[in-house]
Amino acid sequence: MGSKKDAVEEIKRRIKRLEAEMEIIEGRLQKLEEGRVKYNFKTTKKSSYTAYYLILMGLWMVIGALVLGNVSKRLPFKVDLPILPLLLTGFVIIGASFIYLLRGEREESESPFADLEEKERMLKILLSQFYSPLLKAIEEEDSEALRSLADRVMNDPTLSKALKRTGEGDPREVAYALYLYAVYGEELKPEVEEALKLVQNRALRALLSTLLESQS
Repeated sequence: MGSKKDAVEEIKRRIKRLEAEMEIIEGRLQKLEEGRVKYNFKTTKKSSYTAYYLILMGLWMVIGALVLGNVSKRLPFKVDLPILPLLLTGFVIIGASFIYLLRGEREESESPFADLEEKERMLKILLSQFYSPLLKAIEEEDSEALRSLADRVMNDPTLSKALKRTGEGDPREVAYALYLYAVYGEELKPEVEEALKLVQNRALRALLSTLLESQS
């Protein structure tokens, strides 16, 4: 059990923890960016240029084979030219180069840099669209704002994703806890007790506990 003051302090602690996590991520991103400037442009970009050169070489071989084939047809005598091998080699080089480029782009998008950027974005959404409005609504005892926040948790896929990705709770359980707190009456005490067994978010558990404390 706990008081409303304890619940507000728990929300503030969660906000500070998430802000600290964002600072750590920003520091890691800065280091990765410095490393990418030094390393990526010297190696990855060169590899990409090599792939483009190979594509041009493959195109040159395909075009050359087609030109040779066209010329050989116009000659009054038969010339045995390696047209088919040239065509096949050219297509193989082009195909392999495209696969290399696509794989490189996919690996870059799945790099730690991209993962950290995504996590930072999720934390920003969580702070600005969930915890900050939650803290304000609790401090101002604004039940309508809490119901609105619960609706947003359920209907905004970005906010729902942020809650799940950051481990701050299942969106359905979070919304249910907010609704219970906003519309609470003594007849809902069993629902609150059951919700406390389900809800994993510590800030919301602290809030729900204040409802039972007020009835004891």
